Amino acid sequence: MLDQTGNPKAKAEITKNIEKSYSKIAVKIEKEQAKQADAIAKENKKVDQNADLTLAQTEKNNH
Repeated sequence: MLDQTGNPKAKAEITKNIEKSYSKIAVKIEKEQAKQADAIAKENKKVDQNADLTLAQTEKNNH
């Protein structure tokens, strides 16, 4: 599409808009990845806490 554009100013503006769109998408992807990493960390923390509780209950029952 850009090759068909004869106007250099229009070509520059289109290129700028495309780069801007890609930047916005990259930011959204980074935010989503951070959310997913936080969710995984929270889930792992819950699993660790449950394992600790189970271990403590097992030790309590054995003594």
